[in-house]
Amino acid sequence: MQRLDHNSWVMLVGSVIVGIALVTLIPYYGLVGGHQEHGATAAGPLSASSHQYVALPDGVDMVMTAQSDADIETITAIQAHMQEEATRFRNGDYADDMAMSSQDLIAALRDHQADITVKVVAAGATSTIQFRSQDSATVALLKTWADQMSTHHTDHSMQP
Repeated sequence: MQRLDHNSWVMLVGSVIVGIALVTLIPYYGLVGGHQEHGATAAGPLSASSHQYVALPDGVDMVMTAQSDADIETITAIQAHMQEEATRFRNGDYADDMAMSSQDLIAALRDHQADITVKVVAAGATSTIQFRSQDSATVALLKTWADQMSTHHTDHSMQP
């Protein structure tokens, strides 16, 4: 077996790093996967946005914000995307190709769908899907789901 020289090792390690970066970043820039795969009609503009999951006593807010108040294309894409997402959630579809939510959790949310209200609120550069419930077990499920979503979306966060 032949040993690799220093330059070959550097090229090999560099190639692996570039490959990992491409696999990681491509979905977020709308080429494949990412927002486009889970229902967004305009993945490109959504790349200029951020997500936040905000835990509340009676549920969770999923907040999506454009990076600029003047970016009408992104704001419009966010509003359309959030309406599409809200429709999916109202129908009990909590799966997300960008996140690895457990199938058991998704099934539990579907079982509690009657206890969840889903509402979209848009204001300026921000659009919010509000998930609310009066049932504490359902609120706990929503918070667990939001935590999983934020963990698997690298630029998303869960705020207390």
